[in-house]
Amino acid sequence: MDNSEVLKQYEEYFDLFSRSGWQLFMEDVESMIDGLDSLDYVSSLEELHSHKGQLLILKRIRGFQNAIEAAYEDLQQNSEELY
Repeated sequence: MDNSEVLKQYEEYFDLFSRSGWQLFMEDVESMIDGLDSLDYVSSLEELHSHKGQLLILKRIRGFQNAIEAAYEDLQQNSEELY
């Protein structure tokens, strides 16, 4: 993937993050995390592992925007260092 393709991909991500649908999705993800982040309704080891897996995935989704923004900043800094 060349540099222009990478930049286009970041532009697409930033466009996604700016949309109201993304904000609604992130609110839903946060609500799901809040609902799972309790042991009140866990009655077996299998349910505990299931909750743990769901939480890990939801937290990765929650951090996706920050990860993309950090990667973009790193790319920009590395590009500036090359020139």
